[in-house]
Amino acid sequence: MITASHNPLSYNGFKMCGKKGEVISYVSGGKTIETLMSSLFVSRKKGKLVRTSYHRAYYTFLRQFVVSSPVALAVDTGEMMGLYDSLFLQKFFCVSLYDGNSHGVNPHDRKQIRPLQHFVRSCDADLGLMFDGDADRVVFIDNHGKVIPEDIVGVLLASFLCQKGDVVVVDVASTRLYERLLGEKGITVVRSKVGRSHLAALMRTYHARFGAEKSGHYFFKEFFYLDNACLAVLYVLQLLQVLDRVSLHSFVRSFDIPYQLGECVFRVKDSGTALLRLRKSFSRQKHSFLDGITIEGNGYWFNVRKSNTEDLFRLNGECDSLSLHTKLLKRITKILER
Repeated sequence: MITASHNPLSYNGFKMCGKKGEVISYVSGGKTIETLMSSLFVSRKKGKLVRTSYHRAYYTFLRQFVVSSPVALAVDTGEMMGLYDSLFLQKFFCVSLYDGNSHGVNPHDRKQIRPLQHFVRSCDADLGLMFDGDADRVVFIDNHGKVIPEDIVGVLLASFLCQKGDVVVVDVASTRLYERLLGEKGITVVRSKVGRSHLAALMRTYHARFGAEKSGHYFFKEFFYLDNACLAVLYVLQLLQVLDRVSLHSFVRSFDIPYQLGECVFRVKDSGTALLRLRKSFSRQKHSFLDGITIEGNGYWFNVRKSNTEDLFRLNGECDSLSLHTKLLKRITKILER
């Protein structure tokens, strides 16, 4: 799949999968392919090009998860691939497509979501959806036009889909509500490095029922342990059916959600020195190094790691109070920007 996801036009890239959907990352086959391509060996045997369309098979797969309802959806297709999923949703639900001015395709940039938030309120939609550029991620907006944090959506889906004994895989940047709420139900939570290839591999290893990334990728056992934004939408719509007359906004507010730091981005000249300063400044707190550095203190936790796709650091975390949130964010910012 040729894709640069949400990145600017100067970027490019592609994803590779095996026959059964196994993600081929750089370390699990990509490096070997790179070596073969750079060698002088050229095969005289011609390969085979197969032209086909998977639309019908894909739509047939999704159809089994549809529970029709009079729900009203406001959808931003991400200007690109999200249109295919939107056309499917239009077959069963009342869908209003946002057709405003071009605004970019990165849901992490909350400024790009604002037009859809206004659109949700203006058309009195029950739910807003924003797909990223290649439609493998989706951001949910409640009926009040409020963005539901991607990892909170993950908690909702995991609670809805999983039963005692199931395994859920989530990345290090996601909320600790997973452990608190799912642990009470006997559901095991496994933490992963950030990145689609890492999470998908652990999904297969543990035969996990569900997986989620802070970025808005949602993984499902029934979809080859891979991510599918439209399937996530269909399950959220099933959840709305179960909630009956309770709005998504009210249901989300019923959770005791910690104060989230949000995903803050830092451009750091010397990454090694910056992480060392963090370790020294928080030397009395618990440290772990699954991906970057995660620090857990009294009433807070945060993770700082280098981005897999861009030359920058990403900060995520949670606090028990707003005052602690403000102090902690100032302290971390001062250390990283020194």
